[in-house]
Amino acid sequence: MTKHGVRVRVAMVVVPNNLSQLETVAEVAYGSGALAFGVGPIIPLGRGTDPKLLLSKDDEEKLMELLTLLTEKYGKFVFTMETVFQNLGDINKWAGPEKLDCGAGYRGLCITPS
Repeated sequence: MTKHGVRVRVAMVVVPNNLSQLETVAEVAYGSGALAFGVGPIIPLGRGTDPKLLLSKDDEEKLMELLTLLTEKYGKFVFTMETVFQNLGDINKWAGPEKLDCGAGYRGLCITPS
């Protein structure tokens, strides 16, 4: 798509089952000409509250280590959700059964392998 002038940003929601793929996804995104690579853990809303999708403390530490390495390698190409959360403040104020949803489909198009 980038070869045809489409601006592409790759986003990855990190869960325990795909944490080990983070570096590879970043490499593919960068090598494919994407403008940015957004990374963050799942937000515990709706189906995202499934405990199998939430990172353990060890996984969170590993994610932070990998993000540090990727930022050193790719610079501002890597965009983390930490920046978003800093601007939003306390997640508990806006996340919950009767609060905002994840925003999927609001202003972007998602294309998945399946």
